[in-house]
Amino acid sequence: MSTIPTWDQFMAPSLRVLADGETHRARDVCNAAADKLGVPESARADSSGQGQASLNT
Repeated sequence: MSTIPTWDQFMAPSLRVLADGETHRARDVCNAAADKLGVPESARADSSGQGQASLNT
């Protein structure tokens, strides 16, 4: 079982990060959402299989 949540599980935490009305880089939103979801650092470096890091794009 993967420790990385699915994209739909990232939506609500990502929207909470964006709710402050500030401009955010996608990487920062992903990392903040991962923090809120408790995704461990080791899982953040996993490859998505599409040539990009799952959370650190």
